Amino acid sequence: MMTRAAWIMGSLVFIVACGKKPSPAPVSPPDSIQTAKPADLRMDAQQRLVDRKTGDLFTGVLKEEHALGTPRAEVAFQGGVRHGASREWHVNGQIMLEGTWVSGQPDGLIKEWSEDGLIRRDTVYEQGRQVSQREGPSEQAAAQVNQIVAQRKELDETIWKDEELAQQYEEVFVKLWDDLRAAKHDWAVLEAFRVGTLTLPEMVPKIVRHDWGIVEHQFEAGSKPISEDAWRRLLGQWKTEYRLRESEWHQEAFRANEDDHAVSIYKIVLHAERITGPGSLVVRATLKIIWENGLAAGEARPRGIEIEQLKILTREEAVPFRHERDFESARDLPDHKPVHPSGARDVLAAPLLVQDLDGDHLPEVVLAGANLVYRNRGDFKFQPEPLVPGSRYSFQAGVLADFNGDGYSDLLTLGPAGKPRLYPGAKSGSLKNEPLVSLANIKAVSIRDPQCITCGDVDGDGDLDAFIGQYASTYMSGKLPTPYYDANDGHPAYLLINDGTGRFSDQTEAFGLAPKRHRRTYSASFVDLDEDRDLDLMVVSDFAGLDLYRNNGKGQFTDITDSLGANHYSFGMSHALADFDQDQKLDIYMVGMGSTTARRLESLGLGRPGFENIQQARMKMGYGNRLLLGQGGLAYRQPDYNDRLARTGWAWGCTPWDFDNDGDRDLYVANGFLSAKSARDYCTQYWRHDIYYNKKRPETLMQMVFTECQSGVGSEVSWNGYEHNVLLMNSPGRQFPNISYLLGLGFEFDSRSVVSADLNLDGRPDLLVVERARDEERKMYVNRVHLLGNHLKTGHNWVGVHLPFGAATVGAQVVVKSGKHRQVLPIVTGDSYNSQHAFTAHFGLGKALAVDEILIQRTNGKVTRLENPAINQFHAVSVENDQ
Repeated sequence: MMTRAAWIMGSLVFIVACGKKPSPAPVSPPDSIQTAKPADLRMDAQQRLVDRKTGDLFTGVLKEEHALGTPRAEVAFQGGVRHGASREWHVNGQIMLEGTWVSGQPDGLIKEWSEDGLIRRDTVYEQGRQVSQREGPSEQAAAQVNQIVAQRKELDETIWKDEELAQQYEEVFVKLWDDLRAAKHDWAVLEAFRVGTLTLPEMVPKIVRHDWGIVEHQFEAGSKPISEDAWRRLLGQWKTEYRLRESEWHQEAFRANEDDHAVSIYKIVLHAERITGPGSLVVRATLKIIWENGLAAGEARPRGIEIEQLKILTREEAVPFRHERDFESARDLPDHKPVHPSGARDVLAAPLLVQDLDGDHLPEVVLAGANLVYRNRGDFKFQPEPLVPGSRYSFQAGVLADFNGDGYSDLLTLGPAGKPRLYPGAKSGSLKNEPLVSLANIKAVSIRDPQCITCGDVDGDGDLDAFIGQYASTYMSGKLPTPYYDANDGHPAYLLINDGTGRFSDQTEAFGLAPKRHRRTYSASFVDLDEDRDLDLMVVSDFAGLDLYRNNGKGQFTDITDSLGANHYSFGMSHALADFDQDQKLDIYMVGMGSTTARRLESLGLGRPGFENIQQARMKMGYGNRLLLGQGGLAYRQPDYNDRLARTGWAWGCTPWDFDNDGDRDLYVANGFLSAKSARDYCTQYWRHDIYYNKKRPETLMQMVFTECQSGVGSEVSWNGYEHNVLLMNSPGRQFPNISYLLGLGFEFDSRSVVSADLNLDGRPDLLVVERARDEERKMYVNRVHLLGNHLKTGHNWVGVHLPFGAATVGAQVVVKSGKHRQVLPIVTGDSYNSQHAFTAHFGLGKALAVDEILIQRTNGKVTRLENPAINQFHAVSVENDQ
């Protein structure tokens, strides 16, 4: 909690106070209290204080001052040992210690304070034996915390009055959502819910037919009112046919007074499955809730509900993605218990790395967060074993590639001391516990919170360099990123340049990446964005968004982020790189937090005077995911249809895959932050208060404020909880309908890492999703990795290539030409959240019966060309194929 300043005679006093109890000489009470300074006293052989002038054992008060003359200590002694009252002060004048010693031993209550006076530790002793200890906020801190909490409440009652009212009305639907989950979404909960008058849409929908038997029914705005009894009869019909499984209820907008009534606009989602036979259904609706006047007994009541928009998607077949297995380290290898370098007690999986390590083309699944590799034996069968045998540590970030040029896959990660470590690979696909440690003698380098490692040959010397992005915990130490839309106050990133042997030097500053190295980075990739055969850098960070850097071909980077305009802003979590609009130019899909609360506050026009810059960034940051279409060079634009891809929720990992082999890239996005007992959402507190703490305050105090205000978050109260994962299917007109639930992928658990890979080599990409689950009994989080096998029967053709581990592969672009159709896909690392895709490129061909050629265009200028390759199989490519 606190450290005592060293006294001039600190060792003397400490020994007397805490060492072996000396025998005090009998003394008579003095006529007056004697005082002395440290220079007046010395220590005898029995460790007692003696007056230098008289040679007598000291009885009195030892007084000491700081260098500036302020009090440092007043300690009572009797017969040369500490006896009586003691007080000590910090250099700033704040009391540090107060208590009583008896015959050299602490006795009774000893109070200690931190230098800022905000933390107090009370320790009770009985004749030197510690009986109890308690640490917490001091009276001063409690008063300041109460003052700040009261200020928040005052703002809620004034500036945020309409949002407070919206929250009161929202409680009705929070309770409905909670009751539905508690009842496992029994229709009876909806039957009991009071709707007032319900206005249904016209019953003649517009029908849109998507691929794979998905039919979308689009209904116009409501004009047909029905009673509550009629509504219940309608529900009765539905429940005989469908079983309700999941739902979402989000208040998108609120108006305190519209035609003398409060009005809420809700976006809702219902997931249901057929009771008899295969088939599933998704309902997405926009509801206008007209509330009764006043809050009856503190509870709002709907006067009427109008369905403003309604879409129903159906599919009358079994879901094609099937749960094959989970990867769970504690269950799969129970005696394997590595220590996480962060000290976390949680059962972790990520980084989730997928790579064929042993050359059989079946990709292994690596849970580096558990120091485990699951050897792929085919047909979704896996054998777990330690990733680095003999290592007692797991890993917080990592990337698999050939860093030392021997043709085998190495693991670049961080060691417990925060130094880069390279574990060399072997021909067998195993890793040697003989790490090469870089920057070992540079004390300033301590990489404590790495979130991503990407690699590529940035300086053109033929070996793989690396970029390590770090995070910095939000709230945990009383710190908030400032400003929340352009924060550059986290732990530093590192550009590591390889000497060819797997040893690295820090060249972050020399290569032009120092100015923004303190982002809170979650993903990054080296990729040739301007087609000049060198690797540029893109970095995606929380509390900032996307930063782009142009490489001059020799590793010198120029920041060109401003060319993106406002489209670079985001609470960035990860990204995907592919040609999504099929114009043969690479596009960027950046995922981040899409905030319903931000949209609601914006529609209410609420904000604090004097903080206009914070409010102007609200919708830029809370907008959600951004698709940036490449225009050539390093120019990008956000398309008009981006709203269809933006609002998936609090997004994390993503993958650009062609799950249906139709020749275009689809997107899968993991969502959800903290799902708790109730769907009541902390998010409104974040946007009303937390983003405004941009003035410097004592970190200890702010940690106490956040502890108070976030009590129960993650256990009782959610934060963007129960948000479903999203599968956005690329389709004509770039409609990108979300079909995740209909195909068996619409999970509502909190998800993190996502990787797609053809794990059984049948030409259909499978999916790995990391679930982050709360174990309330053990007060910890547990990661599970779900494997979803792709069994969709499409009749489409496909082709793929397996690429080697080396420098020429990373950053290469794979081009498939089939008639007039041309597809482009880069080989990158660091893209999805805390994960890595395999060095395999898979392409759907649709109905095409042949491929004219496959080109692997490497950044070293060499090209591998496969002419008329056979379809519906993978082709192994080696460096010997280069031309």
